Amino acid sequence: MGICLSPVSGTSVVRLLVCISTALASFGGVVHAFSSDQSLLPDQLQEARDLLELSQRADLDGVIEAALLRNPRLLSASQRIEARRSQLSSSERRWLPKALFNTSGDQPLLGQYFETDIARDPKNDLASSHTFDNYGIGSLNLQVSWNFWEPSRQPAINVSSFQLDAEKLTFDVIARSIVLDAQLAYYELQENQHLIDIYEGIYHRNRQLLEIVESQFKGGLVHIGDVSQQKTLLLSQLITLDGLYRVQLQVASDLARIMGLPSGSAVLPIGLGTDRLTTWDLDLNQSIQDGLALREEIRIALADANAQDWEAQRLVNLYLPVMGLSANGYKSYSRGVFDGDINGNNNSYRATNSYAELTLGLGFNWNFYDGGVRAAQAAASRNLAAAQRHDADGERNRVGNQIRSSYAAYLTAKHALPDSEEAIRTAKLAVDVASQRYGAGIGDITTVVQATQLLGEASRQRKAVRLTYRNAVAELYRYSGLWPKPYRSQIRTLLKLDNP
Repeated sequence: MGICLSPVSGTSVVRLLVCISTALASFGGVVHAFSSDQSLLPDQLQEARDLLELSQRADLDGVIEAALLRNPRLLSASQRIEARRSQLSSSERRWLPKALFNTSGDQPLLGQYFETDIARDPKNDLASSHTFDNYGIGSLNLQVSWNFWEPSRQPAINVSSFQLDAEKLTFDVIARSIVLDAQLAYYELQENQHLIDIYEGIYHRNRQLLEIVESQFKGGLVHIGDVSQQKTLLLSQLITLDGLYRVQLQVASDLARIMGLPSGSAVLPIGLGTDRLTTWDLDLNQSIQDGLALREEIRIALADANAQDWEAQRLVNLYLPVMGLSANGYKSYSRGVFDGDINGNNNSYRATNSYAELTLGLGFNWNFYDGGVRAAQAAASRNLAAAQRHDADGERNRVGNQIRSSYAAYLTAKHALPDSEEAIRTAKLAVDVASQRYGAGIGDITTVVQATQLLGEASRQRKAVRLTYRNAVAELYRYSGLWPKPYRSQIRTLLKLDNP
């Protein structure tokens, strides 16, 4: 935009007014475009813009897929499920018999035996003897046992089974929270970028207006207060833009973290989305009923309670006798010289010995008294089970509260959306009219400043309303125990789920 400058004398004032009016007409003509030109933004924002340019770009489908495949919390939860499966398998294998090979200390698996025996009779040398043993030895013992009556075994299996169920449900909770966090971050980035674009357009136009006001001040048509007022507005908008860029950088980093990308990464949305927003089709009562029936947090508390009940039963059953079958087999051998003559030929003393035995029987073990230790532990487990059921009641109350709050936010934002759009349109019109009136010489700069401030406020309110609406819909899916409809098939395929 060109600025006409000339000395203020005689008809030159008229010429200055004509030039300013032409410039303001040009300024008012671009009011409705609201497009930003980053090349005209101040250098203070260049570093933030450069950082944002380094960000990866992704649509919401790709963000959700990456989050469900790479997020460390979900990977950790998956490993905990496998650990619980192994614990359940360990408990179930107590039904199988046990077998053990071993050897005793004086009967090794393989060894050599040496012994020398010298007996002297001082009265009769003929009665003296000199013998030795030198032979290889070996032995092996096999023990097989099977407890066919073990009252604590099935309760232990049930404990592990409920713990596995709780871990699977915890995995679903983490997955739902990750999907919600990804949606909230993505929506924040989209709406914040839209607001940045509006404020950059406002900043660009107001900088042009500042040039006009400064020209008027140099021509003696306005006083310094008008210039200061316009500069203050421009600086305020610059501070607002700085804050918006800061939010954009922070949330872009948060989204990369949710997606499980390497440290220091950042992700921005592809595009600003559409004005057609997702709706919530269920009423409040149905939403709450779904939440009470499907929310994993309630089912986790109940599974933990059942696990504690069975743990109490397991501890009590340890006072009952255990009965089983057992078999012990023993085999030993020795080969070499037995009681050989130290000074003679020992071929006649060489021999091989072998020994085997097998014992079958019914085993019995009854630890009927331990001072009440296990009884006290069982009482503690029953108290924990009761506490978990109270936790389930608390989760039910929380589910209802969460759904009701999000539903209220959804309804209020739904009704406020048309008003926020209308506020934007009227605010743009107000800026246009105020600028044209100022250019025609029948308005003042204060009116233009106020109209511009109202446009900024209307833009922020529109962002808040749209973000509240979009977040409320995402939260209603999360709190009702349902996967988001647009991504339900994708999520169920990725996680191999059968639940809604």
